[in-house]
Amino acid sequence: MLSKAQIKHITALRSKKYRTEHSQFIVEGKKSIIELLKSDFEHDKLYATKQHSDFINKSTASNVDTISEIELSKISSQKNPEGLLAVVHMPKPRHFTQENKRYIALDKIRDPGNLGTIIRLADWFGIDEILCSTDCVELYNPKVVQASMGSIFHTKTYTVALADLIKNATIPTIAATLGGNPIYQTKALEAGILVIGNEANGISDDVLKRCSQQVTIPNRGKSESLNAAMACGILCSHLFD
Repeated sequence: MLSKAQIKHITALRSKKYRTEHSQFIVEGKKSIIELLKSDFEHDKLYATKQHSDFINKSTASNVDTISEIELSKISSQKNPEGLLAVVHMPKPRHFTQENKRYIALDKIRDPGNLGTIIRLADWFGIDEILCSTDCVELYNPKVVQASMGSIFHTKTYTVALADLIKNATIPTIAATLGGNPIYQTKALEAGILVIGNEANGISDDVLKRCSQQVTIPNRGKSESLNAAMACGILCSHLFD
C-alpha cells in the first residue's frame, strides 16, 4: 500500500522545480517501461497493478511494488493509466563533444509533444544525439517523456549554447527555414547538424546567421506551415537516409 509520503513525493514530481531538486522524473505506460528496463537508466521504484504481475515477473525490474488501480490513479497524471509507473533517476548532465556524426539541433522548441516526437524520430533514423538550446522545454517534462514512447532512454540529449556551437561546428549546419533551397535538391549528409526552430518564430537570428545552408520543404498546397516535429521527420528522411 502506498504511504501518504510516497503519494506526495510522486505527485510532486509533476513540478519541474521538484524534479530538478530531486533529480527524478516519472515514466508511465508499458511501452516506455519496457524501453526503460532495456536502458542504463536507474529507477528508484516501479509501481505495477496486479494485472501486470506477469510482465514484471518476466522482466529484470527491481524495487517493484504492487498497487491497486485506485492507488495508481492517485499518482498517475494520465486519465486512463496503463498500470505501470516508474520513478526514475535523471542521469548526470553530459558534456557535448562534436564528432563526425549526424545531429538534430533544436532552437527554442517549447511544445513538449514536439520535443518528445522529435526524440522518437531521432531514434527511428538512428540519430542518437540531440542538441537542445538552453531555452527548450525541459527534457523530463512528463509530456516529453510520454511522447517519446521510450526513445528518450536510447537518445543522448545535450543542453548547449546553440549559437556558439553552430559557429564553431566543423561539419555542415543545415537550417530548416521557409525560404531555403528545396530539400529535394540537397544531398544526403554523411555528417551534419539539422537545425529545427521554434514553433512560432522559427530559428533565432543569432543561430540562423551561423548556419552554412538553409533548406525548405516545398509547399504545393494551401497550408502555411508544418508542425516542427512533422517537418523534422520529412527532413530527416531525406538528409539522413
